[in-house]
Amino acid sequence: MKGTCKLCGTTETFLRKSHIIPRALYGDLSDEDPRGPLKLVPFDPKERAVTSRIGVYDRILCEACEKIMSDFDDYAIRVLRDMEPSETLHHKDGTIEGYLFAGVNLELLLLYSISLVWRAHTSEHNFFKSVQLGPHEANCRKAILERNIDRASGVDAIFGRFDDPRANGFINPYQEHQYGVRLYRFSAAQLTHGIKVDNRPFGNPLRHCSIRNTNNLIVLARVFKDSPEFRFMQKTLKGR
Repeated sequence: MKGTCKLCGTTETFLRKSHIIPRALYGDLSDEDPRGPLKLVPFDPKERAVTSRIGVYDRILCEACEKIMSDFDDYAIRVLRDMEPSETLHHKDGTIEGYLFAGVNLELLLLYSISLVWRAHTSEHNFFKSVQLGPHEANCRKAILERNIDRASGVDAIFGRFDDPRANGFINPYQEHQYGVRLYRFSAAQLTHGIKVDNRPFGNPLRHCSIRNTNNLIVLARVFKDSPEFRFMQKTLKGR
């Protein structure tokens, strides 16, 4: 399929079929997998939830720009899927707060976050319709092309993980406001990803674990059965 690359603007070029959220981050869930096939759960409970073995893809990038994204994606996969934490962090009551990963290239991980929210904004797939970057789109595009996070200074990110195999769904990204900032929430299987698109900084208590405000990656431990994602999936999938 030929068209115009949404990143570099090259016209009449072959557009690659590629996943918006890297498939390797959530695996290849099949009917034989104990977690069952991946569920694509729309934010609007009136819409139908479906299952998928391949996730969500679109054609928005030329070969050269797909390579740029692949560099970001490959690093995110290596860190978020394959790397073992350096330390487990605990609350005062002894419960797990999160996991600390030392030696992570936080700038490259933030470029992944910028590219992810930009791809979701740019995609014409209905699954990503809630992601609207407005004036931040041009800044994100420059940050990706120049590999410079300062070009998108309003974007920051936090990561979380559900330690529960029931977390096997994609909830389409939705916008929320937390602690005074606009945040897009991505949930893909057990990984959650909050991407701030707002010129205001993260407030407490999220500030201490955001990419721009820490020297090491902190992935927050989240309890699935107590999460908004779990309640939302229950409501949406009930009776389907």
